[in-house]
Amino acid sequence: MEQNEGRVLADVLAKQNEESLKEFSNFMEETVQLPSGGIAYKSGTSFVKVRPMRGLEEDILTNQKLVRSGKAFDMLLSNCITD
Repeated sequence: MEQNEGRVLADVLAKQNEESLKEFSNFMEETVQLPSGGIAYKSGTSFVKVRPMRGLEEDILTNQKLVRSGKAFDMLLSNCITD
């Protein structure tokens, strides 16, 4: 197998893995009702979809610079809220 063919195969497998992970992540999402009922948001939605944390979100929580600046929690929520 040539190097170029190997790269194409690797790209195809990576895309399949990404699609599988996306399907699995959608399965793991939870719908959570907002305590405010969504009155503070323009969309007026009272529910959000949240996915479980992955390694990236754990890295955010352990990054001292983000924790000290107060941005860690905002980044965590923006990554985990899918809808």
